[in-house]
Amino acid sequence: SDEALRKKTVTIVYDIRDETAGGTAGVPRLRTAGAGIGGPLAGPGNMTYARGVAYDVVTEEEGRAAVRDVAAYEPDTVKIWLDERGGRGQKMAPEVAQAIVDEAGMLGLGVSAHVRGHADAEVAVAAGVYALVHLARDREMDDALVAAIVEQEIYVTPTLSMAERNGYSGEVPAWLKEQYLVGMLNDTVPEEVIADLYQSFADRSPEAAENARNSYAFLHNTVTKLNAAGALVILGCDTGLQNHFWGFAEHRELELLVAAGLTPMQAITAGTSRAAAYLGLDDLGTLAPGKIADFLVLSANPLDDIINTRSISSFYMQGNLVDRAALKAQLTGDGVGTN
Repeated sequence: SDEALRKKTVTIVYDIRDETAGGTAGVPRLRTAGAGIGGPLAGPGNMTYARGVAYDVVTEEEGRAAVRDVAAYEPDTVKIWLDERGGRGQKMAPEVAQAIVDEAGMLGLGVSAHVRGHADAEVAVAAGVYALVHLARDREMDDALVAAIVEQEIYVTPTLSMAERNGYSGEVPAWLKEQYLVGMLNDTVPEEVIADLYQSFADRSPEAAENARNSYAFLHNTVTKLNAAGALVILGCDTGLQNHFWGFAEHRELELLVAAGLTPMQAITAGTSRAAAYLGLDDLGTLAPGKIADFLVLSANPLDDIINTRSISSFYMQGNLVDRAALKAQLTGDGVGTN
């Protein structure tokens, strides 16, 4: 049942979060919104296994009850899906979104809203959400919406890299052949998965790619406007979805943020101190006395060129040098990589 699936899923997720909360060298910390809340069949993911996890709500009271259930697990944020997920689900009514935001606020939780269209973003901003996950992809966000986002200090997660990748048809894009990204894939991703990634470009029709490029142009222009207005842009990439790998996607996202008008320092801030602030992680995000010493040492200056974030010389977690060679051997030895 949906309820049994939800309980099993959230239990696993919260167990992992709690196990990694203290930080272990080579093991990322996990933060989660838990099950999340959407209209019927409008929850997470294009993959069928992810459906049924979110709470399906139609009325204001159902929305409030779902927030109370989610809050019992002490999530890091409350996630809602406002759109109809390409027609497979039911759009959340504005009054339901407002009830969810109000209930979450009374419980000390912010709401991060998944939006796809301009109208969705308007509903989310009017309700007083804490963050927008994705941006409008049907049109460029207008000046009034941008101004409201800035005035209300709403965090925005553009997730440019997935949208940009969908704009290619036939040929594998040149940026994907860049030496570091190729090396990252070969070191951490099985050969058959890499082949599937490359094949995805061949399978995409020219018409679909053109539509994706048009949608991406809206995103690009909106990010330019938001950044110029002083919005709180944070790094997020939809990583973990099919053919969109952790680490790999974030490096591309940084590059695209800079292309959209952020300075290299602004892009780095979006992925470090501002991301930590969004998650309420006061002990992470900057190099300062009293903070947890998680950081990269680079062999080239990313302020000169943002792709220099890929020039990783060494990596520290909690002040301890991570043995990257041993970590790579562990990954590939367990069958996660290519060996």
